[in-house]
Amino acid sequence: MDSILSSIKRTLGISEMDVFFDSTLILHINSVFSILRQLGCGPEEGYQIEDGTNTWDEFIQNDPDKLQVVKTYLGLRVRHIFDPPTNGTVAQALERQIQELEWRISTICDPGGQP
Repeated sequence: MDSILSSIKRTLGISEMDVFFDSTLILHINSVFSILRQLGCGPEEGYQIEDGTNTWDEFIQNDPDKLQVVKTYLGLRVRHIFDPPTNGTVAQALERQIQELEWRISTICDPGGQP
Protein backbone atom coordinates (compact mmCIF):
# COMPACT_ATOMS: atom_id res chain seq x y z
CA MET A 1 0.00 0.00 0.00
CA ASP A 2 1.06 3.53 -0.72
CA SER A 3 2.84 5.72 1.84
CA ILE A 4 0.59 8.54 3.09
CA LEU A 5 3.44 11.06 3.16
CA SER A 6 4.64 10.10 -0.30
CA SER A 7 1.20 10.38 -1.85
CA ILE A 8 0.62 13.82 -0.30
CA LYS A 9 4.03 14.94 -1.54
CA ARG A 10 3.08 13.82 -5.06
CA THR A 11 -0.20 15.73 -4.76
CA LEU A 12 1.77 18.86 -3.89
CA GLY A 13 4.31 18.33 -6.66
CA ILE A 14 7.14 17.61 -4.22
CA SER A 15 9.63 14.88 -5.05
CA GLU A 16 9.56 11.88 -2.74
CA MET A 17 13.32 12.29 -2.41
CA ASP A 18 12.95 15.88 -1.12
CA VAL A 19 12.74 15.56 2.67
CA PHE A 20 13.06 19.28 3.47
CA PHE A 21 9.32 19.75 4.06
CA ASP A 22 8.60 16.35 5.65
CA SER A 23 8.24 17.56 9.25
CA THR A 24 5.91 20.39 8.19
CA LEU A 25 3.86 18.09 5.98
CA ILE A 26 3.58 15.48 8.74
CA LEU A 27 2.30 18.18 11.11
CA HIS A 28 -0.36 19.25 8.57
CA ILE A 29 -1.30 15.67 7.69
CA ASN A 30 -1.82 14.85 11.36
CA SER A 31 -3.96 17.96 11.79
CA VAL A 32 -6.18 16.80 8.94
CA PHE A 33 -6.40 13.31 10.45
CA SER A 34 -7.71 15.02 13.59
CA ILE A 35 -10.39 16.74 11.48
CA LEU A 36 -11.26 13.40 9.87
CA ARG A 37 -11.74 11.89 13.32
CA GLN A 38 -14.12 14.74 14.20
CA LEU A 39 -16.02 13.94 10.99
CA GLY A 40 -16.38 10.36 12.20
CA CYS A 41 -13.83 8.83 9.88
CA GLY A 42 -10.97 6.58 10.88
CA PRO A 43 -10.05 4.78 14.07
CA GLU A 44 -11.92 5.86 17.22
CA GLU A 45 -8.65 6.48 19.02
CA GLY A 46 -7.45 8.74 16.21
CA TYR A 47 -4.55 8.30 13.86
CA GLN A 48 -1.21 10.01 13.22
CA ILE A 49 1.74 9.37 10.98
CA GLU A 50 5.34 9.62 12.11
CA ASP A 51 7.22 9.33 8.84
CA GLY A 52 7.03 7.95 5.32
CA THR A 53 6.47 4.37 6.46
CA ASN A 54 2.82 4.87 7.43
CA THR A 55 0.43 3.60 4.78
CA TRP A 56 -3.18 4.27 3.83
CA ASP A 57 -4.31 0.77 4.78
CA GLU A 58 -3.34 1.53 8.38
CA PHE A 59 -6.01 4.25 8.35
CA ILE A 60 -8.76 2.68 6.24
CA GLN A 61 -8.86 -1.00 5.35
CA ASN A 62 -11.07 -2.79 2.83
CA ASP A 63 -13.11 0.23 1.76
CA PRO A 64 -11.73 1.60 -1.54
CA ASP A 65 -14.56 4.13 -2.05
CA LYS A 66 -14.05 5.71 1.36
CA LEU A 67 -10.28 5.59 0.92
CA GLN A 68 -10.36 7.55 -2.35
CA VAL A 69 -12.52 10.30 -0.85
CA VAL A 70 -10.24 10.53 2.19
CA LYS A 71 -7.12 10.69 0.03
CA THR A 72 -8.59 13.52 -2.04
CA TYR A 73 -9.73 15.38 1.08
CA LEU A 74 -6.40 15.00 2.84
CA GLY A 75 -4.54 16.20 -0.25
CA LEU A 76 -6.76 19.26 -0.70
CA ARG A 77 -6.69 20.18 2.99
CA VAL A 78 -2.91 19.87 3.23
CA ARG A 79 -2.52 21.91 0.03
CA HIS A 80 -4.81 24.58 1.48
CA ILE A 81 -2.68 24.78 4.66
CA PHE A 82 0.79 24.24 3.15
CA ASP A 83 0.47 26.16 -0.13
CA PRO A 84 -2.72 28.25 -0.10
CA PRO A 85 -3.84 29.78 -3.40
CA THR A 86 -3.24 33.50 -3.76
CA ASN A 87 -6.09 33.98 -6.23
CA GLY A 88 -9.40 34.55 -4.45
CA THR A 89 -11.44 32.66 -7.02
CA VAL A 90 -9.17 29.64 -6.80
CA ALA A 91 -9.25 29.81 -3.00
CA GLN A 92 -13.07 29.84 -3.02
CA ALA A 93 -13.21 26.89 -5.41
CA LEU A 94 -10.81 24.94 -3.20
CA GLU A 95 -12.91 25.75 -0.13
CA ARG A 96 -16.07 24.52 -1.89
CA GLN A 97 -14.37 21.25 -2.83
CA ILE A 98 -13.20 20.78 0.76
CA GLN A 99 -16.68 21.49 2.14
CA GLU A 100 -18.31 19.04 -0.26
CA LEU A 101 -15.80 16.34 0.63
CA GLU A 102 -16.37 16.99 4.36
CA TRP A 103 -20.09 16.44 3.82
CA ARG A 104 -19.46 13.27 1.82
CA ILE A 105 -17.00 11.93 4.40
CA SER A 106 -19.35 12.58 7.30
CA THR A 107 -22.09 10.82 5.31
CA ILE A 108 -20.10 7.70 4.34
CA CYS A 109 -18.37 7.40 7.72
CA ASP A 110 -21.57 7.72 9.81
CA PRO A 111 -22.14 4.22 11.14
CA GLY A 112 -25.88 4.84 11.45
CA GLY A 113 -26.20 6.49 8.06
CA GLN A 114 -25.99 3.43 5.83
CA PRO A 115 -27.23 -0.16 6.17
